[in-house]
Amino acid sequence: IAETKPDIVVPIEAREAALDGLLRSQPALATRITCGGYPYCGVTILSRFPGRALDAGWPVEDGLQGSGWREPRLRLTSAMLAVPLGDGSAMQLPVAAVHVSRNGGVLYNETELAEIAREVRNLPDAERGILAGDFNTDGISYAMRRFEGAVALTRRTHLQPTWPSSDNLFPPPLFGI
Repeated sequence: IAETKPDIVVPIEAREAALDGLLRSQPALATRITCGGYPYCGVTILSRFPGRALDAGWPVEDGLQGSGWREPRLRLTSAMLAVPLGDGSAMQLPVAAVHVSRNGGVLYNETELAEIAREVRNLPDAERGILAGDFNTDGISYAMRRFEGAVALTRRTHLQPTWPSSDNLFPPPLFGI
């Protein structure tokens, strides 16, 4: 992160200490959008650009059911960022971050992706925004192909699994929406 100096970072399942460490090492990532005012969240948006949270209407869940791990979590965290342009003005850029459950099985996963697709389509200016996250499925699954079609995504990464992420071998997929 220090080398690439990204404009937007979307940590998934990052504990509060990890986020605090990242923010201490990268003070330019001053905008921090989390779950309903919690200091950290299973799905967080960090950015160099100023911004505000968009209320997606999701309730804050209490972690991963049955896993023994508790975290405040939204299925979809969304923000509107003000990206500065060369003429002194700013473009409004919607950014959404998603974390799909892995505990509910195939039918639950498809239902959850359909709900998230509806929320993404309802974001302001969604056609020129960014969606990043952990979809807990592979990019060629039936559920992901239906999801991509439902939100008219342009995939920026191909054939990269989004789970398991604990070994840090696979970067999360990024989409332009």
